[in-house]
Amino acid sequence: MDVLVRCDTPQYCVAVTPDDWQRRVTRTVAREIRRHRDGKMSAQQLSDRTGELGMQIPRSVLANLESGRRETVTLPELLILAAALQVAPIELICPVGYDEQIEILPGRTMDPLSASRWVDGELVLEVTATKTSLRPPAAGEESSTRLLEQHAGLVEEVEVHDAEADRAAADLAGISAGVDLSTSLLRQAEEDGSSAEFINKLQAEAQTALAARDRAAADLAYKRSAAERYREAAGQSLRYIRADMRRRGMLLPALPPTLVLDEETGRSEAGDAP
Repeated sequence: MDVLVRCDTPQYCVAVTPDDWQRRVTRTVAREIRRHRDGKMSAQQLSDRTGELGMQIPRSVLANLESGRRETVTLPELLILAAALQVAPIELICPVGYDEQIEILPGRTMDPLSASRWVDGELVLEVTATKTSLRPPAAGEESSTRLLEQHAGLVEEVEVHDAEADRAAADLAGISAGVDLSTSLLRQAEEDGSSAEFINKLQAEAQTALAARDRAAADLAYKRSAAERYREAAGQSLRYIRADMRRRGMLLPALPPTLVLDEETGRSEAGDAP
């Protein structure tokens, strides 16, 4: 999506100096601080809360910030204030739902939701002399946050499929125990010379248990196969994600015990589900 651009060149124009832009960004943050604390806490209470969190911002600083007398806000201040206000830091920068446009770069405006998607790494920002636009990242352009989210999502799905197979195995074990009990009771009744009616009843119960065991065994086979197929597919995606992480120097997250990746050759080996 293209957005309004007030400067004809990538450089700051006369009407939009770096200091001007910094002041405007700070005013937006200050306004959102005031919005989020109004009706919830006083400026002194907010100051006290920042102190409890480890970095007190004096009430006088908050007053100067909210009144516009203070023209800068530091990143540590932004983080501690967001924590004290119990909001995400991005809500102080990109007031989604409150402004139609914000000045995301000097002289370049964008709707807050789009801006927030760039700030949190979901989209890539492209800036030229004539336009500012957002687009999905190409392969290798994903933010580190998105890489970790993709990794976590794939691992979570592997664990979900494995857990379903585990539950199916437990169900089969329970039903098999019931089959053993039914068979034992039938055998005992036959040895004791019980009535035909009683034996017929036990035979029917045993047949029902056997049918249930067959269904449970088929369900387990299906879920184990599904888990194995998903581990193989996830393993391929995880290999590429982890290779990108390694290239960037990121820490590699742990893998579930049922998934072993041969990350040197790219071959994935899926372990058997319990």
